[in-house]
Amino acid sequence: MIRSSARIEADLHMKSLFALLIFLLLAQPVLPALAGEADSALAEPQATDPTVLERNRALRVAKAWVRLVDDGEYARSWAEASDYLRSQIPEDVWLKGMESSRDPAGQVVKRKLKSVRYQTAFPGAPDGEFMVVHFETSFATRPDAREVIAPMRDPDGRWRVAAYLVK
Repeated sequence: MIRSSARIEADLHMKSLFALLIFLLLAQPVLPALAGEADSALAEPQATDPTVLERNRALRVAKAWVRLVDDGEYARSWAEASDYLRSQIPEDVWLKGMESSRDPAGQVVKRKLKSVRYQTAFPGAPDGEFMVVHFETSFATRPDAREVIAPMRDPDGRWRVAAYLVK
């Protein structure tokens, strides 16, 4: 019996599909693990613990806010600070204080995160929710400084900086 070339191609195609189906069925337990490895290499791990999520949110706020200070955007840092900070320190006082205390330190050479701690109290502030962030920071004229940035949860639920100290 002689088969046509079209029939032979159809048989080969079916055999290829069957082989692929068998491979996929056998590889099914392995594929998600391989995909997970690739995904984890490309994407930042996702936290699901609410405490970790809030810590990360507050840390992102602190880092973005201190970049404003690093760039000399003191008016914007005041505007983006917590309700509490803005109610306690008028903008003109904030600007003068930052210019007289932060400007002399110079540019940031290096900043290393040391800790992030959740607290319900912070010296001089009303009770609330705070994430106290400590950095070891090297400035151009102060190589061994420590920064404390304390985001506070505002009444609208957002984290905003309530305190900034350079020691």
